[in-house]
Amino acid sequence: MERNRTHTGSNPLRKMGTILLAFMMMLTAVLPMMTKEASAFSGKKGSTYTTYSGGRIRYGSGDGGYSNTLKTDLGDRLGSRYSYCVQPDRLSPSAGKATVDKVLEDDLDTGKWNGIRNICYYSPSYPGYEKNVKNVRKEFYTGDANKDWGIAHLALSYVYAGRPADLATFGGTHASSLGDVWTKAKKLGDAMYKDGTFRDEAVPDGFKVFVCFQGGVQDMLVGYLNTGYLKLHKVSSNESLSKDNDCYSLKGAKYGVYDSDGNKVDELVTDEKGESQKIELPVGHYTIKELEAAKGYAIETISDKDSKVTIKSEETTTFKTSDKPQNDPFAVVLQKIDRETGKPHAVGGASLEGAKFQVVYYDDFYTSPSEAKESHKKKTWVLKTDENGRIKIPRTADEMKTYFVSGQEFYKDSEGDNTFGLGSYIITEIEAPEGYEKNETPQLAVVKGNGSKTETVKSYNMLTSKDANVKEPAKRGDLEFLKKDIGEDRLANCVFKITSKSTGESHIVVTDPNGKFTSKGTVNTDTVNTNDYALSKDGTLDESKLSYKNKVWFGMDKEGNVTKPDSKLRPFVYDEYTIKELPCEANKNKNLISTTAFVYEDGYVCDLGTITDADIGTKLTDRNGHKMVLEGEDTSLVDEVSYEKLKTGHKFVAECTIMDKETGEPLKVDDKVVTGSQKFTTRSNKGSVDVNMTFNTKGLAGKNLVAFEEIYELNEDGSKGDLVATHKDITDEGQTVKVIKVSYNMYKIRTTDAPEANDPAGKYGFAKGEKVDYDVIVENTGDLDLTMNVTDNFNNKGYFSDPTVKKVTGAAWNNQGKKLRAANITVKAGETATVTFTTTVTNAPVKLADTAKDSDSKYKADENAEEKDCNMKDQTNEPADDGWTNTARTYDVTYTIEGKDSTIPEKTDIAQTPIRPNPEIGTYLTADAKKKVIASKKTKFVDTVSYKDLTPGNTYILECVLMVKDTKDPMVEHGEKVTGTATFVPEKSTGKQEVEFTVNTTGMEGKELVAFETCYNTKTEENSDTPEKNRVVATHKDINDEAQMVLIRNPKDEVIPPLTGDQRNLLIYGGALIICVVAGAAYYKTRKKKASSNK
Repeated sequence: MERNRTHTGSNPLRKMGTILLAFMMMLTAVLPMMTKEASAFSGKKGSTYTTYSGGRIRYGSGDGGYSNTLKTDLGDRLGSRYSYCVQPDRLSPSAGKATVDKVLEDDLDTGKWNGIRNICYYSPSYPGYEKNVKNVRKEFYTGDANKDWGIAHLALSYVYAGRPADLATFGGTHASSLGDVWTKAKKLGDAMYKDGTFRDEAVPDGFKVFVCFQGGVQDMLVGYLNTGYLKLHKVSSNESLSKDNDCYSLKGAKYGVYDSDGNKVDELVTDEKGESQKIELPVGHYTIKELEAAKGYAIETISDKDSKVTIKSEETTTFKTSDKPQNDPFAVVLQKIDRETGKPHAVGGASLEGAKFQVVYYDDFYTSPSEAKESHKKKTWVLKTDENGRIKIPRTADEMKTYFVSGQEFYKDSEGDNTFGLGSYIITEIEAPEGYEKNETPQLAVVKGNGSKTETVKSYNMLTSKDANVKEPAKRGDLEFLKKDIGEDRLANCVFKITSKSTGESHIVVTDPNGKFTSKGTVNTDTVNTNDYALSKDGTLDESKLSYKNKVWFGMDKEGNVTKPDSKLRPFVYDEYTIKELPCEANKNKNLISTTAFVYEDGYVCDLGTITDADIGTKLTDRNGHKMVLEGEDTSLVDEVSYEKLKTGHKFVAECTIMDKETGEPLKVDDKVVTGSQKFTTRSNKGSVDVNMTFNTKGLAGKNLVAFEEIYELNEDGSKGDLVATHKDITDEGQTVKVIKVSYNMYKIRTTDAPEANDPAGKYGFAKGEKVDYDVIVENTGDLDLTMNVTDNFNNKGYFSDPTVKKVTGAAWNNQGKKLRAANITVKAGETATVTFTTTVTNAPVKLADTAKDSDSKYKADENAEEKDCNMKDQTNEPADDGWTNTARTYDVTYTIEGKDSTIPEKTDIAQTPIRPNPEIGTYLTADAKKKVIASKKTKFVDTVSYKDLTPGNTYILECVLMVKDTKDPMVEHGEKVTGTATFVPEKSTGKQEVEFTVNTTGMEGKELVAFETCYNTKTEENSDTPEKNRVVATHKDINDEAQMVLIRNPKDEVIPPLTGDQRNLLIYGGALIICVVAGAAYYKTRKKKASSNK
């Protein structure tokens, strides 16, 4: 005892230190409690919730057959639910606060905890039980509310205890004494234990179970359903068709929301803006399907991948979708038919081709053209019929030439093809085709959506009324002539065969007693065309069957369909006819003649006048006597007309009409038929006369021109009298000349694909030292061989080497091996030559060519694109002001005709060649402004990035990733790699940019951290002002670069001076220190007094 007192008294400082240390430990424990803020239920470990009594539930006999239940409401969509106890041999916990010690989630727990989570979901007051998900109540429960609660309680306790054979319950009882309640509880527990079963998969991802470990009473658990929100935003995938169009609306589209089991859990319905209402859903995965389409739209078929949506806790997810407005790409807009035959074929020489119709579109649905309102008028087009009398919606360039005349741009479907939108169309013929009268009756076509899944509402014929086909009345007229012989005698009973040039339909006519034939008068349908029976198949003529009284009727179309004779119509349909004299008794021993007639107006009488049996022949040449004529603005032709059997001493006029051999129609220049005439007086009945014609043959190259001649006798007053001779043979070589041309096309393309440049986005260019090839294409589009020089040069020097000839194909290379800068070539008529030049990039500044839009200049860009590739065949020859334009040129272009050399003008064409820089970056990394830094929870890193060759004014994103040098892996914080970013716009191509970020470096002591940097150019999405990363333009990633490196040091190796200026909790810590000092002094003083008194 004495020793103890002495020991104690001799160490007063040690005891005072012990007390002081204990006080500081207490203070350390208390201070956090003083500053800790109360928090609401967060659904995380450590959070609390409040329970209240749910009453006693009895599910069996004895002490083990009942439970005092607790309930709670956690603020989710489940409302009030049971907080189940899971240790039935212990006392039940009291109502009040409960603390979460463990959280059970789908992706974290299997086995026991997975089973508990599943059982809870399928327990009374939880969705799986209340909604009888997967028929759980029938298989595992009884239907008695109390017993069902007991089954769930015991099943949870059974799995919680490790699934024993029997389970201890309160008061020394056992669960086995509860009969079928215990049996069903074990069955439920075993079934829910396994992961991946169909019932396990049916538990929503957002369903959690919170476990509370209680002291001395039963542990308990409660379920919680995480929810989020879903809404839908729908847009038209083709606003050019649907915008401001009353036939389309985004309102009323209905979408079903289906859970992972395919059960529909809710619906979304859109408003006029395509926005749906917002609905609350449990966290998890859902599928969206469109059930009903909005007005004018097709039901959207969403792919399995795109229809998925994930709902996250307390977040609003917007499902974005687009629907296709329905449209009708009619196979046939309209079909014209002949009114007489009812067939889609023109009669005679008429044509159903070229009829023009005005098509007016209204965004409303009408039943009659009279209902149309100007306020709903959207677009107007003028379309024309093809050779079959049809109009289609033109989709290709060739179809545009065939059907389109004028009007606004067509609507487009999702494939970019022309189409018609929903609504009404009024179609009116505004110009009749050749040989027909105009049908002015407006036609109505209505296109309605059908709400199907397809974008197109396919119809064959746009016009859907019973008179859908537009019926065309053909023009009809009459024909008459007088037949005389050379001696002016009229020839009665002279037989002629009249043949339609268009259809080949032919009939026999006979001159009357006065030598005249006329078709005027009423057509007797009983005797019409009966003269045809007189001509047998072998060409012999039975004149006994002929009568001038028998009328004639023409009405065959090109398919052989024949109209019935109509006494109300004229007999000759619009056409050109050949009138051929047949040998008969009346013209025995006389020359037989042939001529032509053209019926071209409705009601027109084609009077050929007098036909005699004189004879003529012709020879057509240019003024130099050549049959090959070079096209030009003033081409002179001479038609030498020779004649026989004309009356001597009489006055005549020779008329020549130039025909297009290919079409068989008169040649028109500036909408006028090319003709010529020459008056002459015969000195004998045999001679010749020249008819001169001068006209513009530009654009007629390749055509064969044929001269048709007629000779008329002149009356005493000089007016034209009777026709006495004709010569009209389209196959006669003597009457034919051919127009030729000398021409060529030259263009240049870059054949080396430009590599994709990193900066700026979407452009391409060549770097220093790269080779570039160009093809200069020469197309000889004329009829004669051409010889020329071809060269290529850059407009501004300093960026490329001088282009040299690499090879020549498709032509004779006349100076091969002699001169590299230019090629002398000969290109045969109709052939294409390629001269390939090559060059090398010698200098590549920062700026890219503004015109460089894609990598391959060999292909023509879309004609509708806003910007075209700068190296296309059909480019505009306007050099860009960037110094990278090179020009191809042809010069000394010559051709030879009839032994004489001539030249034609030279041509030039340019190409733009983009060149690109290679941006670079370098870095310097510090931490807390040092290269060596003490580990701390908030270490500030500054990465100073220097750059060059960036484009001023562009937006860039710098991204810095911290790497651990010894592992060469990224540093990870909170499960994510440590990354810092900075968005900037350089004012100059060279400069610096800092990237700052703060990191917890505790635990990294002794490690060297290295910054890896990546520089991206950016893009900005539609409806967004935030730039996003696009593609990498430069990187700097060197694990051994000391400039990129800092060292993290251990705090124990450092003497840390006190921080100044930190006044947080100053009063608390200051007061505590004073208390400790006073207490220590008092204790020391007391011990000192006791020691003195014991001495």
